[in-house]
Amino acid sequence: MNELLCVTAWFLAGLVNGISGMGAAMVALPFLSIFMSPQEFVPVACIVVTVISAHMAWNYRYACKVSTIKALFIGTIPGSFVGLGLLIFIAPRLLQFIIGIVLLLFVVWQFNKKVSQIKNKETLGKGILAGFCAGVMTTAISFGNPPVGIYTLHLGWGHHESVGTMNMFSTGAYAIACIIQAMGGLYHIEVLQYAALGIPAAIFGILCSIPIARRINAQLFRNILLFVLVISGCVCIIRAI
Repeated sequence: MNELLCVTAWFLAGLVNGISGMGAAMVALPFLSIFMSPQEFVPVACIVVTVISAHMAWNYRYACKVSTIKALFIGTIPGSFVGLGLLIFIAPRLLQFIIGIVLLLFVVWQFNKKVSQIKNKETLGKGILAGFCAGVMTTAISFGNPPVGIYTLHLGWGHHESVGTMNMFSTGAYAIACIIQAMGGLYHIEVLQYAALGIPAAIFGILCSIPIARRINAQLFRNILLFVLVISGCVCIIRAI
């Protein structure tokens, strides 16, 4: 039964990630939390999402913004160590609650018509900050893409460059999180077994999403991304209560 839930969860996660460019761990969580603790779910999610992100990044490699990815990585390495400390030494409920509130407030702010039409200037400092937040969230709660998704919305990017850049970055960020979690002793045989079940299911989900993703224009993608951020925020708050 647990194996079936795991496969179903990651198939749906791959499907959603293939359409929106993010949200895989968020979709898998309700299924996996039935039989996994956070200390098991987070490392499983990091392994599977690393593979999902690598697949998506390869598909959208022509649209990746390398300069942005460099800035994000500068921030994500220290952020990942901070996230590991939160995961091991502190119950992450308060962190999840704060993150959930911030995500929901950002979405409400984006519904301001003037704000939603602005294309802001990209800077090194903003990129580092987004990368730091992504590193913390990736290692601590496995929801690493929302800060980068917020950053792409802030810059007013389109579908392909957002998905390509987010997933190129998250491939490296989740890989770093996997290494740091392994150093922290979080990987054991059950974690690896569930990850091995999840990877092919997630890839199949991505392949099924391709016909849908090809029909998404810039405005629809923006709305989908905002919707995924709302769900991510709600999931964080529910997990914290």
